[in-house]
Amino acid sequence: MVPERGVTAEFGYVDALGSSHVLYARVVPGPNGYVLQVTSPYTPQVPLTDIVTTFYGNPAARDGTGNAPVAQFTNPSVCDGQPLTTTVHMDSWQHPASFNADGTPNLSDPNWASMSDTSPPVTGCNLLQFEPSMTVQFDTSTADSASGADLELSVPQSEVSGYARHAAAA
Repeated sequence: MVPERGVTAEFGYVDALGSSHVLYARVVPGPNGYVLQVTSPYTPQVPLTDIVTTFYGNPAARDGTGNAPVAQFTNPSVCDGQPLTTTVHMDSWQHPASFNADGTPNLSDPNWASMSDTSPPVTGCNLLQFEPSMTVQFDTSTADSASGADLELSVPQSEVSGYARHAAAA
C-alpha cells in the first residue's frame, strides 16, 4: 500500500471475518538502536488463536506488474555472528496498556504481553561491496594562491547485489 505522509510503510490485511485493516510501520529509536515499530490502532475486538504473517520481499514479482523489484526489507548492518531477536509487544481491548510520552509502549506496564523469537545470524558480510571513490581537481597549481576545486564523489550502488544473506534454517 502507498503509505500516508509521515508513515514509512503500510500493510493491509483481511481478518477471518473478511474485514480489511491496515498496519502502520515506521522506524523509531530504541534503547539498542533503531527498531521497526508496527501499529494497528483500529484492530477489532475478536478472539485470536494465532497470527500468520507473510511479507513478500519482491512486491513487483508478487503483484505481477513487472516493475523493477525493490527490497522491502534489507538485512541488518550488524554482522557479528550473533542471532537476531525479534520481539512483539501486544495489549488487549479489555486491559489496554499505557504508552510513554513519545508514543512508545511503556513496557513496565504489566498489560503489555511480549514474545521474542530468535533468527539465525546474518552471514556473508565479507561478500559486501563498497567501493566509493573521490577525485579533486584544483583550478590552479600555483602555491600560495587561492584556488577553487572541482570535487567528484562516486558511490556505486546496486539494489540487487551486495546484500548479506541470512543463514538458511536447516
